[in-house]
Amino acid sequence: MSSLASAVPTAVVRGTTTPPGAAPRRTLPSAATQRAPYLFIAPFYLLYVLFMIVPIVAALFLSLTSWVGLGTPEFVGLANYGNLLGDSSFWTAAGNSGLYVLVAVVLVVPCSLLIAQALNARGLRARDLFRVTYFVPMVVSPIVVALIFSMLLDTEYGLLNSFLHAAFGLPGVD
Repeated sequence: MSSLASAVPTAVVRGTTTPPGAAPRRTLPSAATQRAPYLFIAPFYLLYVLFMIVPIVAALFLSLTSWVGLGTPEFVGLANYGNLLGDSSFWTAAGNSGLYVLVAVVLVVPCSLLIAQALNARGLRARDLFRVTYFVPMVVSPIVVALIFSMLLDTEYGLLNSFLHAAFGLPGVD
């Protein structure tokens, strides 16, 4: 046992050595080190609050008012929700949405899982052909978008350059 312990090197922590069986001494992280992860994630939370929480709170506030967009909003409380629940077109829309969710969950999700399982099966004949026909639209559409933009931005005959020349007399953008 002593020959094995002597073969293990000692750890060096801040210039001190620790015996092989002892745990190295740990120091507490500084305040800046503890704050760094929060500073890195702060832009996300700022944008989240700005673009998600603020609009939700504003929408909830406006739903409790009678306001046409100009002037000052008049607080009406839950009267708007009472009118909504009394409207038959709301219930038609809610039923249509529920039916859509039901069809999507009951039919589309299992079918897509079955198709994925079939495309992953080893014994399926023409498996590669099915995979190609399934993924070709996903590959072709970005290519088509790139071709359309290259035609729009063409230096000699592009629609953008023609517009800039006709409207403002500017030379073509390279």
